[in-house]
Amino acid sequence: MKSKDKNIIFIHGWASGPYVWFYQIDFFKDKLQVWTPELVGYGKKLLKSKENLFDSMVNDICEYISTKELTNVCLVGWSLGGMVSLKVASKLEKSLNHLILIGTTAQFIRTRDFMWAVAEQTITRIADRLGRNFTDTLNWFYRFMFTPKERSSKNFSKILNLLGDCIAPLDQESVTASLRMLTDLNLRYLLESIFTPTLLIHGEKDPICLPESAKFLEKNLKNAHLELLPDCGHAPFLTNPKEVNALIEEFICK
Repeated sequence: MKSKDKNIIFIHGWASGPYVWFYQIDFFKDKLQVWTPELVGYGKKLLKSKENLFDSMVNDICEYISTKELTNVCLVGWSLGGMVSLKVASKLEKSLNHLILIGTTAQFIRTRDFMWAVAEQTITRIADRLGRNFTDTLNWFYRFMFTPKERSSKNFSKILNLLGDCIAPLDQESVTASLRMLTDLNLRYLLESIFTPTLLIHGEKDPICLPESAKFLEKNLKNAHLELLPDCGHAPFLTNPKEVNALIEEFICK
């Protein structure tokens, strides 16, 4: 029977939308209250000029939870959505019972004191490429995040549809802005202040957010457990939905 007082909120990642959670929505819709808000800059939530995009994303999700008066919340974030969820957890800890971060890092760009990340030049090149050919660059990225084994799966064309064709048309300016925003994001300072029980789900072969970054989260969050999934890339909830859904359900029901 569906629990009316338990809420699960799924936050999508960069260059995607709420429909990316198709397998999770289908699994949890009869068990919990399921919510899938769009991030600012996506869908109808277009980017406003001169606003801090990341703070706007965070504040919008906080307002979403507050306005709907949601309690007993499990917040699930993927990639950029996971970074947003980390910041939300630091602001609304009393509203959250569980935090789940999939393919997430506390810092997206490599620095001397944080080596488990991509080089800034890589992001700059992708952003420049978006400006030259937006659609082709997104299609390349959607494939790049998966392992060769995942790309050879018979369901891979459906996964690509969930990432691309099924989402609302993306605003090029907002997508590019949210990519460049990642070069400045460092949330390591937040970790020691987050006490919400946290489950980290990460692909062992994630080429976007390296597995070592998930191990860093597990070590530095106060109450976190990491599940590394073999032969998985950046979006295991799409390629291994049964396993990921089972992990989420078990974690929530503890």
